[in-house]
Amino acid sequence: MPISVTAPSQRVPVLPLTQETFAPFGTVVENPNPTTLPPRSSNQTAASLGTQPPPSPIPVVVANQGTALKYLDVTLQTDLYGKAPSGKPSRAIMTMFVCAPRNLRPDPSSPEVSTEKATSIEGLFDVSILERHPFTQQTFVPMGLSAEDPDTRYLVLVAPTLPVAQGDAKTASYPTPCPPQKSGWGLKSLFSRSPAEAEKTGSAGKGPGLPDLANIKAFVATGAQAVTYAAGTWHAPMVVLGKRSVDFVVTQFANSVGDEDCQEVEIQPETPNGALAVVVPKHEITQTTALARAKL
Repeated sequence: MPISVTAPSQRVPVLPLTQETFAPFGTVVENPNPTTLPPRSSNQTAASLGTQPPPSPIPVVVANQGTALKYLDVTLQTDLYGKAPSGKPSRAIMTMFVCAPRNLRPDPSSPEVSTEKATSIEGLFDVSILERHPFTQQTFVPMGLSAEDPDTRYLVLVAPTLPVAQGDAKTASYPTPCPPQKSGWGLKSLFSRSPAEAEKTGSAGKGPGLPDLANIKAFVATGAQAVTYAAGTWHAPMVVLGKRSVDFVVTQFANSVGDEDCQEVEIQPETPNGALAVVVPKHEITQTTALARAKL
């Protein structure tokens, strides 16, 4: 049964989804060089092909006879079930989530909110539950969703983990691996390490604490972006925004032991009229933000 926690009324803004902004919670899987094409095209001969891959923050090699660029280790596949109390072995699984769009509620803007700001808001998404997978990462890959889709995208909602001293004692009943040592999670540091080094430093779980609701973060993702939640990361179940359902292929490890595979907390508002809510901008506002970010 999920643990229940109380959250004060809070409005959570949406941030740009980039490798750097999402690094404390996992990785964004996307083409790091979308304007760079493989060296071979229909009007090139084999003799004219370059053998050196383009500069990239992620290791890359030329593959498939020059017709592809292969980016290496774009996300970490983490299996910590060897530390689970049950001792039951895990297996790699792939599932599909068919996610319908969520309903947003109107923003009851207070008088001090300007008309310009109010018209840029599509609505509010109330956060009622968070979950984590303490012994595995979880990767969501959208299918059939264009990066330029004018009507549909998805919300990525995550929270840091509180130290146990600041959390609820009830979390002691939740099995988790040992909390990790602090390490750099920037894009360069993540991909400059070998998978073995990254496994030791960046993927040891988050500890047994409750979610830090005061520092919850929200991002809007497009069809060109998949996301990996690092092992033990508190996150909301998938939230699709827009007009149609989105299919997600999901990869993770699991051992079919309930609270070793998934742990949940229910979020109750502190007051009847208060809620922990994400302020969802209208799609054109999100696109403008993304374009501005791309020019930086």
